[in-house]
Amino acid sequence: MHLSDLRAISMLTNVYLKQDKSREATYLLERHESAVISDLKLAIRLVDLYLSNGQKFEAEMLLEKLEHEYPNELDITLRLVSIYNQSGRSGQARLLIERVKNDKSDIRLDIARGLMFLQNGDIPQAYDVVEKLSEQFPDNFDLQNFKSAVLIKQNKAAEAQKIIVKLLETRPDFFEARFNLATTHKMLGRFDVAKNILEELHAERSTHADVKYMLAQIYAEYKNFDQAIPLLVTVQAKKQDG
Repeated sequence: MHLSDLRAISMLTNVYLKQDKSREATYLLERHESAVISDLKLAIRLVDLYLSNGQKFEAEMLLEKLEHEYPNELDITLRLVSIYNQSGRSGQARLLIERVKNDKSDIRLDIARGLMFLQNGDIPQAYDVVEKLSEQFPDNFDLQNFKSAVLIKQNKAAEAQKIIVKLLETRPDFFEARFNLATTHKMLGRFDVAKNILEELHAERSTHADVKYMLAQIYAEYKNFDQAIPLLVTVQAKKQDG
């Protein structure tokens, strides 16, 4: 088997991922990055592996390379916008969204704009995006998940939870919705339920900073500092590295 063959690389990546060997899959795709870039689907898989491993810098560098190869490709744009938003570069996120919207109309771009408002603390603007889109796309899954995030920011945990529970009936493995569900349980004082969900999420993505931080908060609530402190240390170390 020649690993320069994209089909072979893709097959071996799938084998690694089925065995929960995400680091081996990442290393494989990294070693053959020049070939991987010629296949957008495979390249996006490497981006997503970087993101799930907490390697946002590597993800951003690869996305910027891909942007030159595939201009205005939504799968690239949406991931770049998310990284820009999370790192406080809302100006770059806004410019990228507006540039792509000139060529394409897609609800995902509008949701990305709403998330930009949300992450900047502009809750009224974020809610306005939800209201306008809900009229056109009342059953859109991503929009409903975004709506739950807005409601959480408005301290409407019970209302958000109803939406999330309904979403998880359709997609029980949806990571972000499960994290939002844990958030609502924590807000409502159901720390045991939140802890169980967060421990499951942490087992799936041990590098996810928000999961680690909230789980540490709950451990601290129970005065279980031996478990809380290592989580907080790794979150802080990642911030310093970033």
